[in-house]
Amino acid sequence: YVAVTAPTGSAAQLLGGQTTHSWAGIGQAKGSVEDLVRMVRGDAAACHRWTATALLIVDEVSMVSGRLLDVLDAVGRSVRGCPGQAFGGLQVLLCGDFHQLPPPGKDVDGWAFEAKVWGEAFGLCLELTQVLRLRSLGEAPLAEALEQVRAGKVHSEAWSLLQRLSKRPREPDRLPAEIVPTN
Repeated sequence: YVAVTAPTGSAAQLLGGQTTHSWAGIGQAKGSVEDLVRMVRGDAAACHRWTATALLIVDEVSMVSGRLLDVLDAVGRSVRGCPGQAFGGLQVLLCGDFHQLPPPGKDVDGWAFEAKVWGEAFGLCLELTQVLRLRSLGEAPLAEALEQVRAGKVHSEAWSLLQRLSKRPREPDRLPAEIVPTN
């Protein structure tokens, strides 16, 4: 069984999966690690998910805190009965871009790569360095400009390109976009 998860409901829905918290059975992950492990061990359905899963995929890893990753590790070690292996021997595949949204909340518990388990569990890290989607459409200059924005270092040529591509709102008295929650 492959579990496909993401830290937010919106991201999980796009993947056809569920939230990482829901899959793991940890609720909002409040409380001590020990309390969360006890909570999961008392939930037969959550224990079954942990033991029946061969691969856990977590997308949007930039929004996963180091604490959450360490909680998942502790639960996996306990529920799967393999305390000497990261995540109890469960294969974990993390996907995402650390230049995107950080872990939510004002009391952020570090990035995922700051988790205690990171070095033990993730010896192989692959970094995709080229934006192929835009380049394949013949948009290499735009891809380079967006990469500069992502890195926070926009050169004058890229800035000029982005200015040329920007448009004034059709209705200047109205916001061109409105952000609304989906859950």
